[in-house]
Amino acid sequence: MSTMKCTDGTSGTARPVFTIRNVNALGELLAAQARRLGSVSAVAKALGISPSRLSRVGRGDYSLEVVNCLKLAQLSGEPATEVLRAAGKGDVADLLESQFGKGRPQLPASHRLLLEKWETIPPSVREHFLVLIDHAAAGAAQVRAQEKRRKSA
Repeated sequence: MSTMKCTDGTSGTARPVFTIRNVNALGELLAAQARRLGSVSAVAKALGISPSRLSRVGRGDYSLEVVNCLKLAQLSGEPATEVLRAAGKGDVADLLESQFGKGRPQLPASHRLLLEKWETIPPSVREHFLVLIDHAAAGAAQVRAQEKRRKSA
């Protein structure tokens, strides 16, 4: 079980507010959002619940209401059905999927972040990055081919 200390950011110095223990997928998702937003208080505010309640959810003592799960899905960019299942609300996730389908596969959050950053780059600069990416991919392919030849030799 890992532990993450979060700060409230209200003073000039960072001070612990409380700890979220990652005991489950929901706790891990909440901890990731606290790191991304800078504090547990910011996540709690975005979800419309108290920081103490969020701490108890993160420890696995409580779960989130369905509406808070949907807010967390929107905040994190994770599929709503995955957040609902992490919160122990698989029946609601199944119901949503039966009504609306499973939808298209979601990109991992790290990939979405890259795409968001990519969109901020002017098209003329993107071309330079594409050249670098092509060179890196070609180099990686050569390395894989060399490793394959070594293993088969």
